[in-house]
Amino acid sequence: MVNVFFRSTLRDIKNSFGRWIAILLIIALGVGFFVGLRITQPSMIATGDKYINDYNLYDFRLLSTLGFTEEDVEQFRALDGVQADGAYTVDIIAQVQDESEVVLKLHSITEHINKLNIKEGRMPEADNECVVDSRYFGSNAIGQELIISASNEEESANLLKYERYTIVGLADSVLYMNFERGTTSVGTGNLSGFAYLPEAGFESEYYHEIYVDVPTTGTIYSDEYEESADAAQQAVEDLLNERGDIRYQSIVDEAESELDAAQEELDANLAEYESSYQQAIEQFEQTRQELDAAAEQIRQGEAQLETLRQSLSYAQSMGDAQQAAQLQYAVTQAEQQLSQAQETYTAGEAEYQAAYDEAMNTFAESKAALDEAQASIDEGRQEIASIARPTLYILGRDTNVGYVCFENDSAIVAAVSYVFPVFFFLVAALVCMTTMTRMIDESRGQIGILKALGYSNGRIYSKFMFYSGSAAVLGWLIGYFAGSYFIPILLWQIYNIMYGFAPLEYVFSVPLFVICLAVALICSCGTAYISCRNELKPMPAELIRGKTPKAGKKVFLERITFLWKRLSFLHKVSARNIFRFKNRLVMMLIGIGGCTALLVTGFGVRDSIQDVVQFQFDEITIYDYAVSIDSENAEDTVSALEACEGVTDSLLVMQSSVDLVNPDDQQFKSVTLLVSSSDTFDGFVDFHDDEDKVNLPDRGQVLLNKSVADNLDLKIGDTVQLRNSDMQTAEYTISGLFDNYLYNYAIVSSAGYADGFGVDPEYNEVYLLGDEQSDRHEVGARLASIENVGSVTVNEDVVTRMDNTMASLNYIVLLVLVCAAALAFIVLYNLTNININERVKEIATIKVLGFYKNEVSAYVFREIIVLTLFGAVIGLPLGKLLHSFVMAQIRIDMVSFQSLITPLSYVISVALTLVFAAIINIVMARKLDKIDMAQSLKSVE
Repeated sequence: MVNVFFRSTLRDIKNSFGRWIAILLIIALGVGFFVGLRITQPSMIATGDKYINDYNLYDFRLLSTLGFTEEDVEQFRALDGVQADGAYTVDIIAQVQDESEVVLKLHSITEHINKLNIKEGRMPEADNECVVDSRYFGSNAIGQELIISASNEEESANLLKYERYTIVGLADSVLYMNFERGTTSVGTGNLSGFAYLPEAGFESEYYHEIYVDVPTTGTIYSDEYEESADAAQQAVEDLLNERGDIRYQSIVDEAESELDAAQEELDANLAEYESSYQQAIEQFEQTRQELDAAAEQIRQGEAQLETLRQSLSYAQSMGDAQQAAQLQYAVTQAEQQLSQAQETYTAGEAEYQAAYDEAMNTFAESKAALDEAQASIDEGRQEIASIARPTLYILGRDTNVGYVCFENDSAIVAAVSYVFPVFFFLVAALVCMTTMTRMIDESRGQIGILKALGYSNGRIYSKFMFYSGSAAVLGWLIGYFAGSYFIPILLWQIYNIMYGFAPLEYVFSVPLFVICLAVALICSCGTAYISCRNELKPMPAELIRGKTPKAGKKVFLERITFLWKRLSFLHKVSARNIFRFKNRLVMMLIGIGGCTALLVTGFGVRDSIQDVVQFQFDEITIYDYAVSIDSENAEDTVSALEACEGVTDSLLVMQSSVDLVNPDDQQFKSVTLLVSSSDTFDGFVDFHDDEDKVNLPDRGQVLLNKSVADNLDLKIGDTVQLRNSDMQTAEYTISGLFDNYLYNYAIVSSAGYADGFGVDPEYNEVYLLGDEQSDRHEVGARLASIENVGSVTVNEDVVTRMDNTMASLNYIVLLVLVCAAALAFIVLYNLTNININERVKEIATIKVLGFYKNEVSAYVFREIIVLTLFGAVIGLPLGKLLHSFVMAQIRIDMVSFQSLITPLSYVISVALTLVFAAIINIVMARKLDKIDMAQSLKSVE
């Protein structure tokens, strides 16, 4: 008997293959779309989990204001099951060959954690080799030199061993899972990329950070992983605090030891100085005494000479020639001796004074040097006393921008998957219900015979449930494997815009596999059971007889007399048929409404994303060039830029990347901080909220773009924090929100910045307006050649690049449109097929009555077109609601979209729905031609 039932059911499938295939396709479409969207997030998570595990992303990143030693790293490695690597980092301005300068973050290559994925080339082998960011640099960079710019601060440049590093490879780093490269206080404040050097390529006395990998379980983002990481965090945190104290004490002890040694040496030098000074003073006093004695002898000689001269004068007056001659000789000898003694004394006095002055100067200089050394030691002791204990940070993966964004972005598809498949499963249930109701109605006599032959209701149920269930099971298998393979691949290609760090990992979900089967069987077997239940209630004799037609009733239009009278006979027949078969009417309206809603959503997504770049650069970002400059020579550089041919006006601004923190829940987003030197952006950036102009903030206030405020649940009047790369924070009150589509911005005044961060803004960016006649790229080249210009961004290039990026999102639109078209074709085909099968005798009769071929087609398909039009109208508001939900889920970091549907999209959606109906009508017209007019004679009415 089983074989009889089986063969009978196979015969039913063959005779009504169109209905059976309709059930299969609608189930396959619903299951495929549902499972494809639902499995995408687990596949993305599995891809990220494998990538993170393969390249061992840190669990904790440790920072200290005093740095770390190799001993610190070894102590962390000694923890049970823990791996740890010390690392050097520095943000640096560099260039490759003759290219423009860029800001890069240089990392040291670690052994165990944050491993590199070499995309091209090889790992560095020599100290002066490096690998660079594969997302920023192209293959032509391999073999060139990374040149460290002379414009870097000395402190940063001194951390590097060489001024040039040879690029030997391109790499991806697990630290940078998406396109974001982070914030910096160097250059424009935005990091363009990264580079990795061997540890020996750095020159630093301590590690800047330590990466720690602890034993964890579970996949990334799971509660199991978070719990295991939290359990291990306490031990790491305790050791971090301990090592921080040890590091602090070692620095203090080392400094005090150096000062003690310096003081001891200084004391010895001071004692030596005092001894030498005393000896010199004694020598000078002895010499002074000798000079004074010589002076006394000269005075005595002068007295004796005067006595001789008096004696000579007396002898001459007495006329004693002999006595006078003797005295004259004695006077001459005395004068000669006295002159010689005087000369000797004068020379000695001069020599003494010179020696004395030189010695005193030398001693004074030595004393000053000793005093300076003592002051330096005293200052050193004050500095030691002022050394603060280190500020320590233990940062988890949730502070890594790429890691956090990947979780958020992967959740978008999961959120959308709860909505879209509802249409498909609802329509699948309606298709199955209508199909099985019609089939069971046609099999009414057969059911009566089976009951009369003694077959149980369960056996009869099984026949029809097998019919629908076989189509559902096959559709479920096709839909599950096709959807779980193709849709995740398509969506991963979209996310390659931001990620693309590894090939997609496929996930097979047993629960989802079973759920889809259960839903498919409920939609098919459940509807078959409900449809069959009512037909099994009557007695077999009643079932074998033909079913009494329903009594005719007035339809709603008949009550509108003035309209009903103006309808032709055939139009009245069509109106009655439309409202008579309510199940078919409801299914048609829901099915076609869902189709139109999906079309409206698809075109609305396109409308919302395709003009984002134009909105940004036509309505908000008005300037043509953004030029990064050296802040120390800002005024001279601005003058040179304004003098460049093709430039009409300029605005000097400070641009820096900071974290915008919501203090209520500590959530944060990376934003670009802008400060205008003139406290106005008029003519360069237009801040507005819809049509209303937004005023620039006063002191203590900040402006934010709407999307970043929405993401952090902020509103006007709330207090927020801005945190720079040095972990300094400043608090501001939100004074306004403005429209912006690309990137996230915070705007503060120059005085507000100085109040918040305690320093004046360093203006490092110039916005330029260009004339319409000049070639943008030629002007850009001229600007780049000006001294102190770091880089030039031509907004025309940004528009082109972002347009190409946004074009990738058209895959989502294409996916929605294809599914909407498939839904429309299946629903329309099934309904039209059922409609024709139900009215075979009616159609044969009107053929007998002499209706022409076109009249017969119009008689049947008029109802389909009208129902399609009504369904399309219902689908328009439904599509608007669905589009609003979908756009709320599509969140790409630093890109916001308008929730916009153009009137043309509504028109196209309705037109396409009607086109789908027309195509089905053309295909089904052949079935009308095959209806034999003899069928009219088989009517039992």
